[in-house]
Amino acid sequence: MTVRPASQIVPVAQRTALILRELEDDVREVEAFHQKELRIIELMREKERLEEDSVRIRLELQRCRKGYGPAPTASPGALEREYAKLRSRIEELDRQLTPLAIESSRLNNPLWGLLMRAGNEKSHLAFQAERFADIYTSRVSNFLEATPYLFARSPRGTAPHDPIDLSGPGVSSDPGDSGGMP
Repeated sequence: MTVRPASQIVPVAQRTALILRELEDDVREVEAFHQKELRIIELMREKERLEEDSVRIRLELQRCRKGYGPAPTASPGALEREYAKLRSRIEELDRQLTPLAIESSRLNNPLWGLLMRAGNEKSHLAFQAERFADIYTSRVSNFLEATPYLFARSPRGTAPHDPIDLSGPGVSSDPGDSGGMP
């Protein structure tokens, strides 16, 4: 055995893999909920469009009542009727969205939901996994087909202002394996 002084020791890069067996349940639940998630997205897009129209009409009503800004496009009565119709449709959308949102929040566990999500945000566990693990997966066996030279890339993250969803597939197509968020 050769003993070397500390100055001659070359550090070896170490990588950290986090194994979250429960992640498989999350992935299954998310996949099963996919069609309902698409429905939530569709309803939310319509709601956002209606909310935009309703705040435009509210502003126009306020300007009409207080006598400032550009001339109104319709009479105050017509604006109020249009605003009431919009509010009614938004309330109807809320009635459709509420049970879907509740069901979404209870995926995998009725008390805390999914491991890696907290509503529309990442959970504390997800932030910790990002911070301390180089990769995470549900099973060590997901790496059986990988070579020692695997370069695992997570999906590209997006910011709320990005125009399109740029996220793509993770390390493999195995639902139990996730190099990024499930």
